[in-house]
Amino acid sequence: MPQPLDTALSVRANDQSLIKFKARCNQMNRRYQDVLREMIDAFVDDRLFIKSTNDSQKGTYYVD
Repeated sequence: MPQPLDTALSVRANDQSLIKFKARCNQMNRRYQDVLREMIDAFVDDRLFIKSTNDSQKGTYYVD
């Protein structure tokens, strides 16, 4: 049984990044909110790994 969605999360994003993210989710026939929730759950469950590409490139990540 799914857990209730009882907490909100606000995230600031670059306009172009958000437009591209929503478009990509739309191509998958998924709501972007659902994809974000899945990403959070996968990260918590160690199913999503984020590796920094270089210490001098803070903010740049590749997802395995």
